[in-house]
Amino acid sequence: MYSRDHLMAQDKAELQRIALAEHGEELKPSMAATKMVERIIELQGGEGELLDFPEEPEVIEAGHDVSVGETEEPKFKVRIFEERGESPFVDLAVNGHALRIQRGSEVVIAKRFVDLLSRSVQTVYEPSSKDGKVTMVEKEVPRFNFTATPV
Repeated sequence: MYSRDHLMAQDKAELQRIALAEHGEELKPSMAATKMVERIIELQGGEGELLDFPEEPEVIEAGHDVSVGETEEPKFKVRIFEERGESPFVDLAVNGHALRIQRGSEVVIAKRFVDLLSRSVQTVYEPSSKDGKVTMVEKEVPRFNFTATPV
């Protein structure tokens, strides 16, 4: 089950995917995002816990320094750029530690979260023409557009 906060951070396409994949219900694209969230919560049987994280992620605000865990590890100043059609937040979890970073803000986070951002990819399909035939070629690209500078 997903929490209301987690669902509210998703775009309408993701809410539709959640409703269909996990509850077998198709939500109309014309439906308001808040109505989609309410319907998913109703399908879950009321307010639920967030599946993706062991607890609600810590929201990281601009200029905030995050010290996660007891070991000291390198820190990086990170900015995850805003992208049209994407959630305003990026949720990251490593070994039971979860963060929610607002896109466009500059934050200081541990190296393990930067490594996760670096390893995150998505698959896109690009047209390619060969011998007069157009085919779609699968390509993996970085999931997040971000900068990271050691602190």
